[in-house]
Amino acid sequence: MSQAGTFVSGGGPVPPTVVETLTGNTGGPVGPNGNNIYLLGATGEINIAGNAGSSTLIVSLAAQSGLFTATTVGATTEPLITIPIANPEGVVFIVTLIAVVSDYSGSAGGTFTTTASNNGGGAVISGTGGDLQDSIAGGGTIPLAFFTVSGNDVIFNVTGVAGITINWKAYFNFLLI
Repeated sequence: MSQAGTFVSGGGPVPPTVVETLTGNTGGPVGPNGNNIYLLGATGEINIAGNAGSSTLIVSLAAQSGLFTATTVGATTEPLITIPIANPEGVVFIVTLIAVVSDYSGSAGGTFTTTASNNGGGAVISGTGGDLQDSIAGGGTIPLAFFTVSGNDVIFNVTGVAGITINWKAYFNFLLI
């Protein structure tokens, strides 16, 4: 009797290679827990977004800078930027600001800096920032920009000038520890 075929000990296809550990810059290899290896960003510093459908992880820095805009009509105050301060955390804020009358007949600008911290009793700021340079209206009226606190939030506010519509734009940057 003749036999066709080949006998392979252990038979079947070779299993695929699988990732068993991940190793970062420090701390050594990390193995799975329930068939998962969790990749978490540092709170307030790095965001990691997973997409199971595409088997991807996107790692990005948390927002530590940005561009913000607002419009004031008359002498109204608008919150331009609101940033929560975690407990415990210390932060320095730098805001570069421009204010332009809606018909471009005047402008003002400046740089504002303050620090804030939170040790469990809510955010506390040191100073309210800086001053806008140049008047925005013919009468020498200068709009206002300043930092305030509400609970755990630091707020950068802008206040317009009576009878004038002002467009505001700010580049906001912060460093936290």
